[in-house]
Amino acid sequence: MRERHVIAGLLVSVLAESVLAHETWMMPSTFFAKLGEETRLDMSSGMSFPRLESPILAERVAQAAYRLGQDVVDVTGLKTAKRSLVLRQSFTKEGVATIWMDLKPKEIKLRDEEVAEYLDEIDATQDTRSIWAGQKGRVAWKEMYTKHAKTFVAVGDATKDASWGVSTGAALEIVPKANPCAIVVGQDFTVELQTNTEPLPGLPVGLLIEGAKDRVFRTTNAGGRATFPIGTEGRAMLFAVRLLPAEDGKSWTSDFCTMTFEIRRKK
Repeated sequence: MRERHVIAGLLVSVLAESVLAHETWMMPSTFFAKLGEETRLDMSSGMSFPRLESPILAERVAQAAYRLGQDVVDVTGLKTAKRSLVLRQSFTKEGVATIWMDLKPKEIKLRDEEVAEYLDEIDATQDTRSIWAGQKGRVAWKEMYTKHAKTFVAVGDATKDASWGVSTGAALEIVPKANPCAIVVGQDFTVELQTNTEPLPGLPVGLLIEGAKDRVFRTTNAGGRATFPIGTEGRAMLFAVRLLPAEDGKSWTSDFCTMTFEIRRKK
């Protein structure tokens, strides 16, 4: 009987992910690991970052890997838990480990009243809103979306490793322009939004810090960059969505990306 309840709970959580396209992020048990220390990474979807809410099924993962220095290693042993997809990984050399997962595309359908909330949630561009305004009431919202999540773990002495600034090559990705493991309160943090390693201008990037009620958005400049003032400590997530009309002119395609890191107080 207990197994039935657990399975039912998992199904409800998975279905909840498809109601609205919420952020999907990776959260390590620590952003600062010792050499050889096992680190747990949880991948979850939800509306209450950084709380783990809805699990990702392991079979939905298209690619999972980490880069440490010049080494790129495929990730294995992913397990779906009650509220997250779990990876346990230890790192055998010092540096900044960039860990990422790309999910397989998935279709979502929304009612008209849900679309407005969705577009506000992602700070959709005016072009997107105008296209939808012309479709509303005539064409049902149907979208094929793909998600990309990335995080970082500093392993031992990470000061000599700048591999965190190298793109993973995802269809949509936030690439830091400063060491994400050295971000402290009081500084500005600049990132570059990329599509397949190329800068992507004119798109909103959001910042959410745990405990904060509001999302802060900045639109990328001509070079695809956005800068955020860092005013509080805590676990943080940068996120962006690229939403485009599909070729049929009636449906949509999108890529979602997130990047998590930790903000510390200046010593």
